[in-house]
Amino acid sequence: MSERIKKWRVKWTATVTTTDGEAKSFPVEVKPVGAATAAEAVAWVLGVSMAQARRLLRSKIVEAVEINDSQ
Repeated sequence: MSERIKKWRVKWTATVTTTDGEAKSFPVEVKPVGAATAAEAVAWVLGVSMAQARRLLRSKIVEAVEINDSQ
């Protein structure tokens, strides 16, 4: 299977809890990520399996957007 490698922008919101118990959320973006599919990009960035990456994409917890050369 020889799929063309594309560039992806992988985005999600990270939530951390401070020492005083307050939850803080902030956006995280990794780009460019070279992969054939969005799921491969997510799996590589987050270090999860392909099945987990597909679930994260389906549930919209993580977003992967292809970067066009014109962007």
